Amino acid sequence: MPQFTWDTAYEVGDSEIDEQHRRLFDLANELLGADTKASVTAAAIQLYQYVRVHFKHEEDLMRRIGFPDYRQHVQMHSQMVDRLNALSADIADGCWRSQDLRAFMNEWLLIHIAEQDTRLADYVAAAAASSAPH
Repeated sequence: MPQFTWDTAYEVGDSEIDEQHRRLFDLANELLGADTKASVTAAAIQLYQYVRVHFKHEEDLMRRIGFPDYRQHVQMHSQMVDRLNALSADIADGCWRSQDLRAFMNEWLLIHIAEQDTRLADYVAAAAASSAPH
């Protein structure tokens, strides 16, 4: 049973980012559903690789549209990657705890997307509205 369920309330208005967020929900569920060191390791690697692709796309969009909170948002991305690296080290050492993985994914997927990426969504929508023909 999935622990994270996509909701249209998480959409930011950029179809590629929205699709990437949906994929991140799937990868988070795979990670939390893994029950052996090998499966957790494989899921964590897949998540990490996809996170890098996603963050690059999101940061490129923010830069392209002149998102005013770009630096702060990139710093949050960097902190999340650092935490993911620490969790990956715990997995490699065989001392991961599913509740730590769940807490991280909850904070990142639900809180970051709902609070921070929603601010990006509002900016994307405002930028699109101001550039639309009248």
